[in-house]
Amino acid sequence: MKSLSDFAMPVHKSFHQPDLLLGVQKNIFLIIFLIFAIVAYLFGIIASAILTALIYIPCLILTKHDPHMISIALNSLIEPDRLEG
Repeated sequence: MKSLSDFAMPVHKSFHQPDLLLGVQKNIFLIIFLIFAIVAYLFGIIASAILTALIYIPCLILTKHDPHMISIALNSLIEPDRLEG
């Protein structure tokens, strides 16, 4: 008789990781790029480069160890602090 562990299938880490673009999730990278384009149009390229670096570097640090950290942080901003029951 076979046990349950005989039918175990390994799950590889690459199946669980999200798609990253320059180390940041694609939707966050798109938002950063749009902010860069808008600020560059309004104030100039230097101001937009500084603002983009101030946004991109913390995002890169957050996703270095856990690629899901930004989505977890953004979801926690949307969730209410107190659940009514």
